[in-house]
Amino acid sequence: MMVIHEDILYTSIIHNSDWSSGDRVVSIDLSTETILDTFTVVPGPNNLLIHNENLYVSSTYYDSSYNTFVGNSKINIVSGEVMMNNLGLHSNFGYDLVIIQDQVYRVYNGGIAPLNPDLSIDSQNQIGNYGSIYSANVYENYIYFGVSNYVAPDTVFVLNLDGTSQAEYI
Repeated sequence: MMVIHEDILYTSIIHNSDWSSGDRVVSIDLSTETILDTFTVVPGPNNLLIHNENLYVSSTYYDSSYNTFVGNSKINIVSGEVMMNNLGLHSNFGYDLVIIQDQVYRVYNGGIAPLNPDLSIDSQNQIGNYGSIYSANVYENYIYFGVSNYVAPDTVFVLNLDGTSQAEYI
């Protein structure tokens, strides 16, 4: 995944060359095309989101038996300080990160839930409960969930920011 902020490209290195889980996020100056910095994060960095001078990173990685592990990281893009929370073995997290009313949320347990200051999940304030979410996004005053049972057709659910259903598209 990639995100651009103030002419700097941030990209996650999900896998190493041997297909083992990577644990790096790299910053690249777009004007000089040079690497500025490399940050160590929870293994399997996926989606990236910049909010309030912090780069949030959702991670998912697997052991040799294909058990799923997750975590969250936060990089202060001014100081370079990295905060990580490896949440361990879990199967109920998705990759996407979104912002709602100045709060970062991650796909969790068939909906989205806010991140606590320690980067754990605040499951008590989850919005939505749709099963197998493959994508989530927020646009203006609406939350969009892409839901699939891996057999077409798929469904997009639209909620307002308090979680009330607004529309459903098949």
